[in-house]
Amino acid sequence: MHDNLIERLNDVSEKVDKDNLVDILLNSKPTNISHERLDQKSRDELVPYITEYISRSGVEVETDFQKKLYFTFNPKKEKGVDGKKAGKNVLYTIIDGLKYADNIPSEIFEDLNQWEAVYFLAGLNHSRTSDFIGDRYTKTKLNAWSTQEIIARTILKGVDKLNKIQDRIGKTLPHRADIEKAANYVVNPQMDMFG
Repeated sequence: MHDNLIERLNDVSEKVDKDNLVDILLNSKPTNISHERLDQKSRDELVPYITEYISRSGVEVETDFQKKLYFTFNPKKEKGVDGKKAGKNVLYTIIDGLKYADNIPSEIFEDLNQWEAVYFLAGLNHSRTSDFIGDRYTKTKLNAWSTQEIIARTILKGVDKLNKIQDRIGKTLPHRADIEKAANYVVNPQMDMFG
């Protein structure tokens, strides 16, 4: 499915009004998803919450995705306490993205696969809350980018954010290379995707 991310993003750009998307990304307030209660939850409780959300959003979720998500962010034993904390931080980064996702057009999620949706949610959070202004959405940037470029850049921000945390738990992100390659191609079509 990853090899056709480019076509899927082209399709979604025909279905989603860019001006509406820009307005949502710049102006929508985070929804209250009872984050206080989520702070006390274990990884066992957070993973089903994320899986259920992306499934409800229109993403086609494989039957074993929840198990894959759990083990992806379960740190290797040699990473110790810092690894456990980092693994949980990854899940909170994705959950924090959920706070900004409620108003995102469903057509976007319907055209993403499960891992792209996870990275999109993490990127959505990072692009709204980053301390580094260069990573945040601005009206100028969003208006300059096409709809598919906005989505691709958001996925790339999520991959980048989660990858930094993943290093601390000793694992790599699933399908990262394929998703990054396709999303980078959308951002820069002159790039040689196969080189």
